[in-house]
Amino acid sequence: MVDVLAVGRGEPVLKYLSAYIYKTAITAQRLLGCDDTSVTFRYREGSSGQEKLCPLSGEAFLHRFLQHILPCGFQRVRYFGWLAPAATKRRARILALLDWKAPPFIAPAALPPPHCPHCQIPMKRIGTLPRAPP
Repeated sequence: MVDVLAVGRGEPVLKYLSAYIYKTAITAQRLLGCDDTSVTFRYREGSSGQEKLCPLSGEAFLHRFLQHILPCGFQRVRYFGWLAPAATKRRARILALLDWKAPPFIAPAALPPPHCPHCQIPMKRIGTLPRAPP
């Protein structure tokens, strides 16, 4: 069973994923201390915006850090050269020289309804189940 929810236009998802594409998991400036048993770093709390300190054991810190490493075969998006966010004039000039225009957006065709694996009749949605509480 898959729990799928609509995400609207997807801006929150893009904001969440952009942290993994453009930023490093933690910078050296945020690391405040390290000893034989713990690592302390600074973070900003999302709800209040206040900076706080987080002391973790070395094992817990490595566990959190390794969750931000890309799987094998994935590549970080590079942010230098003509694809850099600050290179808008250079990119516009390159696209003008190439006489390139973005293709018009064509909405994908709607998928046909799934068929019953037993009798091969198209299934109809008759309702939705409420989502289980977290």
